[in-house]
Amino acid sequence: MTCAEMGQMAGGVMGGASQWFNLIGLGVLLIVGLGVAWAIARRPSTAEDPHEILRRRFARGELGAEEFASANRTLG
Repeated sequence: MTCAEMGQMAGGVMGGASQWFNLIGLGVLLIVGLGVAWAIARRPSTAEDPHEILRRRFARGELGAEEFASANRTLG
C-alpha cells in the first residue's frame, strides 16, 4: 500500500466522522432552538389592558370623572 492510498483511506474515515459530528451538532442546535422558541412562546404578554390603564389614571387623579367616563365610552 502506498502513502497516497493510506492518505485516501484516512481521509475517508475522517470524512465519515466529520459528517457524524456535523449531524450531532445540527441536532443540538435544533433542540436548543426549539427550547428557546418554546420559552418565548410561554412568556406572558406585556401588553396592558387599556381599561386598566384608564382606571389607574383615574385613581391617581390624572383624570376627572367626566374625562374618565368619556374615555371609557370611547374604549367601549
